[in-house]
Amino acid sequence: MINNDKIRYFFICIAILFFISAFFLPGVIIMSLKIILFSSGDVLNFGMGTEFYMFGMIAFLFLGLASILFIFKKWILRIMAIFLCLISITFLILSVDEYFYIQKDGFTMNEFSSLGKHSFIPWDKIEEIQYVYKANENSPLRIQLNLIDGSTYNIPFNGFSANMKNMLRDYVAPHGGKLVDVDEE
Repeated sequence: MINNDKIRYFFICIAILFFISAFFLPGVIIMSLKIILFSSGDVLNFGMGTEFYMFGMIAFLFLGLASILFIFKKWILRIMAIFLCLISITFLILSVDEYFYIQKDGFTMNEFSSLGKHSFIPWDKIEEIQYVYKANENSPLRIQLNLIDGSTYNIPFNGFSANMKNMLRDYVAPHGGKLVDVDEE
């Protein structure tokens, strides 16, 4: 028979693991999960924004806090723990939901706020791709896709998008689009 002390120690250990892993597991687990779920064989370059890391971190911290609340016998604290688990699952889903990738026939992106609805943009619909720089700096802030219909899509610049410049130029140029460097206004 398991006594209450062993259960408490178990939940304390689980909480400590969640708190420590909140700083590195979002990058390992969530990034790997995104690549497995959304990257197929015809993807030339796969990337994601950086918000996923913050939301994954929050999810793991909430799971640690929920583990601590499960130690107590008061039912209100256990209901709060269940509520925190549900919130953390929501944060995990949101952190997995944002990505972009390049294919030979176009650009696919699922913005952070779209909640599962991805956008496919064929190369011939892109009028201009802008690498937006902060004035007097060498590293871009974001990549902006300007479409023929006047709509725009912004991609945060990070390690995933750093090596895309030549690839984007090679794919958009034959379809009448151009790639330019601009300073932020």
